[in-house]
Amino acid sequence: MGDLVIVRAHLRTLLKHIGIRMVVRLMRWADPSMVHSESPANEPTSPSSDPSATTNVAPLVDDDDEAEIEAALAEAMARSHAMADAPPREEIYVYAEPTPNPNAMKFTVSVPILTKGSISLSSADQAANHPLGIRLFAIPGVEGLFAVNDFCTVTKSDTVSWSAISDLIETAIIDVLGQ
Repeated sequence: MGDLVIVRAHLRTLLKHIGIRMVVRLMRWADPSMVHSESPANEPTSPSSDPSATTNVAPLVDDDDEAEIEAALAEAMARSHAMADAPPREEIYVYAEPTPNPNAMKFTVSVPILTKGSISLSSADQAANHPLGIRLFAIPGVEGLFAVNDFCTVTKSDTVSWSAISDLIETAIIDVLGQ
């Protein structure tokens, strides 16, 4: 939360002192792909290395763009306030453990996956109503999912190695349970 406050303060200071148009110009200068292609060739889009040279930068945003950017910034600031006021989320840890079946791996999670019951899925079609199943079956090679309480067992095909997919599985679990 401390970093969020610092970033917000820097953003406010930056906008206060140089204004939205200059922020956009700086962003476009840092990423030339954002510069409008309509800019005349004789108008440089980045500072010259010659300190005596004058820099004539064409306006990079019009009034409609500026209003849209200001609205987006206001929305982002409102979201950041909501995030700062929300209680901190619990860190989610996932521990992978081998099973006797070389094509199955147990993933124990630091938070409950399910509060009651269990799920057993063997295809992407069966996973259509389960967010975790949807994410896991999107990973090439995943063939099955069994989940109960704070762990799940994922079954893979012979054509893929655990080293290729275990990080993807852990990330999917953290993403789904962290929402």
